[in-house]
Amino acid sequence: MNERSNKASFLIGFIFITAGILFLLSNLNLLDPQFTDAIFTWQMLLIAIGLIVFISSRDFFGILLIAIGSIFLIDKYYDFDVWQLWPVVLVLIGFQILFNSRKGAPENVNGAKNYSGKNWNETSQDFIYSENIFNSNNLRVTSENFKGGKISSIFGGMNLDLTHSKLSPGSNVLDVSNVFSGLEISVPSDWKIISEATQIFGGFEDKRKYVNASYDETKIMKLRGSSIFGGIKIIDVK
Repeated sequence: MNERSNKASFLIGFIFITAGILFLLSNLNLLDPQFTDAIFTWQMLLIAIGLIVFISSRDFFGILLIAIGSIFLIDKYYDFDVWQLWPVVLVLIGFQILFNSRKGAPENVNGAKNYSGKNWNETSQDFIYSENIFNSNNLRVTSENFKGGKISSIFGGMNLDLTHSKLSPGSNVLDVSNVFSGLEISVPSDWKIISEATQIFGGFEDKRKYVNASYDETKIMKLRGSSIFGGIKIIDVK
């Protein structure tokens, strides 16, 4: 497990221990009701999820969740219109756009094509980026030297078809950030998939029916990041 996954696991454990202690003290009437009212809120849940997402994958969505949770938490205790702070969200999105522009947008993305009743976008990029907010995406990768990428989804989902790709030699990383979302990846039977992603009320499943026992140990794809109230599924060829 990599360093970020270790930090995320430590944070998750710390949050659960802290929450358990606070719930116990609350049930025993040992906490001030005002303190309990401040801690056990959906705003604090958003902040906690944002922290986990950011620490596990350094993802913009983590910062956005922290900002939204913090803004509404401030509104809960201070007398002002929370919508006065909505430009903060625009600023954060602007920074994300600038950051992504430095990385460069994926090239060779073809128009949507219909496969098995679904519209698929195609790319031959070796490294992919995909952000899905309240929407879904079907992406087929035809790279001859696939090295991984970064996928972020909030209240959305993604189908990723890698069966027409060749994996780059060595250890390749696909960084995933799922919040109330799902990710389905189609890969060949001889690819070795290692999941190091942090799972919270979610899970990882390798549902391939035919898995080649003789993996090429020089070609590995690792899944890192986090999946919160969502799941990651590996399946056979589409």
